[in-house]
Amino acid sequence: MRGWFDAMEREDDAGTLALMTPDVVFVPVRTASRRVYHGHAGMAEFLAEIRRRHGHAGFVYALESVVETADGRTVSAGAFSELGIEFVALHEFDATGRIATARHYLATSVETLEQIGRV
Repeated sequence: MRGWFDAMEREDDAGTLALMTPDVVFVPVRTASRRVYHGHAGMAEFLAEIRRRHGHAGFVYALESVVETADGRTVSAGAFSELGIEFVALHEFDATGRIATARHYLATSVETLEQIGRV
């Protein structure tokens, strides 16, 4: 999981997409976009939108924890360092270990995801 955040931070689009399934569903934090992005083309569109808005897409992620759930998903908690925005990310994987679904929330704990029924 850290590899995906590292690739995003480096603005390594090819590396980011290589860690995601071709039909990935990506739901970014709502401050970034109100859309749901589908597939590699959708993810590339998201990255381009972020670059247009911020001048870059490589945010520094301060990951506090990455926890695997009993059903094989991961919950990552941290912050966008330069923005001071905390997030929780829920990722589901395919059989090869690539990200199939990524949902990011403005939240600070796994308990928040449990409260909204996501974990």
